[in-house]
Amino acid sequence: MPSYSTNSRYSIPQNKQKIRTNNPKTSSLKSKLSKIFFLLVVLGLVAFSITFLVKANDSFKNDKNSKNNNSQVIQSLINNNQSNGNNNGIKDDSVSQGVEKNQEIKKSVETKKLSLPVKANIKLPVIMYHHINDLEGIPTSDAVGIGLRVSPKALEAQLLYLKENNYTTINSFELYDYWKAGIALPEKPILLTFDDGYIDNYTKALPLLQKYQMVGDFAIITKVIGTGEYMNYDQLKAILKAGNSISSHTQLHCSLAYKQKDGTFLETPVSTVTANQRDECPSLNYPSQMNNFQVKNELINSKKTLESNLGIKVTTLVYPFGHHNKQTMQFAKDVGYEFAFTVMSQGNENLDLTSPFNLPRYRVNGQQDSVLRGFFAGGR
Repeated sequence: MPSYSTNSRYSIPQNKQKIRTNNPKTSSLKSKLSKIFFLLVVLGLVAFSITFLVKANDSFKNDKNSKNNNSQVIQSLINNNQSNGNNNGIKDDSVSQGVEKNQEIKKSVETKKLSLPVKANIKLPVIMYHHINDLEGIPTSDAVGIGLRVSPKALEAQLLYLKENNYTTINSFELYDYWKAGIALPEKPILLTFDDGYIDNYTKALPLLQKYQMVGDFAIITKVIGTGEYMNYDQLKAILKAGNSISSHTQLHCSLAYKQKDGTFLETPVSTVTANQRDECPSLNYPSQMNNFQVKNELINSKKTLESNLGIKVTTLVYPFGHHNKQTMQFAKDVGYEFAFTVMSQGNENLDLTSPFNLPRYRVNGQQDSVLRGFFAGGR
């Protein structure tokens, strides 16, 4: 067995050492080259380490900045939700449902944020209801009253259908957040709308929505709030607290454009009074032609009333009777609405947001039994 030199770095056998040391110049050159090579390796490792640490530090800073930016985005969205009525509806920290909803937004907003502009033609069926009630006290001759009433049993069967078919209800605030802030909608979204603001929407529809953890949008006629068969402000606040949204259905549910017998609408005439004179809709459900001041007052004042009394931002208008023309749509845009719904049949589940002031819906006609019809029976 060969013996090893104790002075050798690499424990080279002594007999081999002798061979190497026969030529001192060669040995010295090789030694210098080895040292140079070793030094280059060390310098390379140091350079690599420095580069790695610099990149890691930059990555950490970027990640930290990204988290700070996300935190600011989230807080901004939450603030908007509180001020705009999104999900929570009103500024009331004591409402546990609203707090929980905002916490959900904080958790999910980063993964739900989309790049703007978002897709305009989306798959979003919009369902239209009015009364949710039975026919007690309604004369058999009242075809209109009967046609507006869907029984709680029928509504529950329809909500079950949505649940079993994996639809997720949204409200109009969430539609606004999708369109303006790029917050993604859930899989298979659907928007349930309830027109006019009847008390039975609070006593009959709301409990069923809560039972199935669903939400909707309630279009309110502002000058009848708290009168007769219409909800009061406390009931509207409760609806908001439950995660629903509220839209404008004008002040007095007047026709915003005159519909002729052939189905076309006349242009809105210019008022003959001056701007500082009072010029409003004459009465509830007024069906005749209104001038530009009257139409604008219906749109402006109903929006202001809801916003000031409920602490929300009203983004959506529902045209009374579905009546509207080019002027109406422009007025709605000018005074700050983002969307407006008609009574035109949707026909399919697509909603084209490139025409935001001419949006269609599926109408649920009066129904007292629980048999699924129309949209809920696959009728598109």
